[in-house]
Amino acid sequence: MKTFYGIALFLLCFIASYSDIFAVDVTIKTNLMRTRTETVSAGATSASCGGGAPAAPQVFTFDVTVVDSVTTQFTVRVVEKENTSVEILGPSTHAIVNGGNYNLATGELTHTITGVQSSKKILLVQLYKGNSVSGTPYFEQEISTARGTKVQSGVLDIGDIGNNSTGTSGAGGVVTGGSKSSDASSSTITVNIETQEDANYVVLLTMQSQGSALLDNDIQHPVIISKGMTSFQVYIEQTADVTQNLRLNVMIQGYQ
Repeated sequence: MKTFYGIALFLLCFIASYSDIFAVDVTIKTNLMRTRTETVSAGATSASCGGGAPAAPQVFTFDVTVVDSVTTQFTVRVVEKENTSVEILGPSTHAIVNGGNYNLATGELTHTITGVQSSKKILLVQLYKGNSVSGTPYFEQEISTARGTKVQSGVLDIGDIGNNSTGTSGAGGVVTGGSKSSDASSSTITVNIETQEDANYVVLLTMQSQGSALLDNDIQHPVIISKGMTSFQVYIEQTADVTQNLRLNVMIQGYQ
């Protein structure tokens, strides 16, 4: 009997749960199987009445899918779908333990990949039999770890622009604090925010009067001059030498 091993893997499910602001844990549950090709022969027939040679036996070949009880290790990694040479996590090799992460009766293999960094790209979980990631993956599954593009909002009291400038106060929402530097006619406000996945976000600003509308209106349109994962900066000029009392209303939305 000649036997060779093939691959049959059925994905039951994967579960992604956020472990912190930047990473997720991905649990895969699969049926780890192998395909065995078997050959059987039917017995030869007796010689014919004329004394001829008996007929050749009939040979039957068929595949049998069985639980993989041969493989003892597997290796997993997470890569970008569009460029699988970019590894997000791994590779890491693990033992197959019956009664632990493996059910020898059913072939179910369960494994949790921890600390997959959040990405706006589509990722692939790849699983290989053995202790390397060479060749074609035994199995791969798309996952998404993006935190989404929800709108975050916050406020910061920035007071006056220019000459009579004071500090900032009253931070709330996504805004965690701020600071301000000024000259005679302008101010640069640094707005500290909750840590973002990256600097690829849109900032929408509105100015709210906290005092006299006639004075608070004497400003130019605010301009975003820099963005980072934990802060951005706003430049504002005043159009008249008056004392404003302003609140900065902030909205942040991420993009690809």
